[in-house]
Amino acid sequence: MGKQMPIGLTAMLLSATMTANQAAGQRSAGAKPAVHACAILTPAEVKKLVGGGRAFDSLKPQEDVVGRSGSSCTYANVRIQIDPFPFATIDDMRTKNATEWTSVGGVGDVAYLRNNGNKYAELFARARSRVITVQLDLKPPTETMAKARPLVEALAKALIAKLR
Repeated sequence: MGKQMPIGLTAMLLSATMTANQAAGQRSAGAKPAVHACAILTPAEVKKLVGGGRAFDSLKPQEDVVGRSGSSCTYANVRIQIDPFPFATIDDMRTKNATEWTSVGGVGDVAYLRNNGNKYAELFARARSRVITVQLDLKPPTETMAKARPLVEALAKALIAKLR
């Protein structure tokens, strides 16, 4: 027969194991579950909301990890990101360049839109504990912020609805 562990040592190891398990449980309870951006909206859903021709259909969505726990998905000329960074990052960017940002109502808890260098329309939103971004390529002169705004807003609303 093997040696038995003294009762005091057994109790101490059991207590340490229970404490470690409780701490791990508390950490995971506060953490957001991993989300894969490409699994949230299908290419058909994105195309229905923002349009797209044969090029859109021929390119498969590409998913990438962003930040510590975020995910992005690129569908041809559209990119969505989920939890790429804390919302405080957006507030900091807005504070530094307030004239670039437009408040958007009806999208998540708070949302802002900006023209990012005439390259794409970019919408940032917070919905509960999630931070999302939606980017739609701009190709002036045919694709303007005025045309892009309702598209990125609709896409952001669809994304938030699926995340809830």
